[in-house]
Amino acid sequence: MLETVGWIGSMAFALCGAPQAWYSYKQGHSDGISWAFLWLWIIGEVFTLIYVIPKEHWPLTFNYIGNILFTSVILYFKLKPRGESNGTSF
Repeated sequence: MLETVGWIGSMAFALCGAPQAWYSYKQGHSDGISWAFLWLWIIGEVFTLIYVIPKEHWPLTFNYIGNILFTSVILYFKLKPRGESNGTSF
């Protein structure tokens, strides 16, 4: 039962970045998100994933991999915007 709760929570957390990644993809930019937020988010996810993998805690591993994927999409459109981007976030 507790394992199921962990999986549900981890899936919810892993999917948190999906709406913003989709929005960034559709808009072609991530202007509304600050650089500091993005870098801290992805660094935190990568380092925590490195910590969790040897422990074989699969719900958390799933969570961090999902977040890294979505954050990468957001970061990509921050670095390489397409279309109308005003570049006002810092």
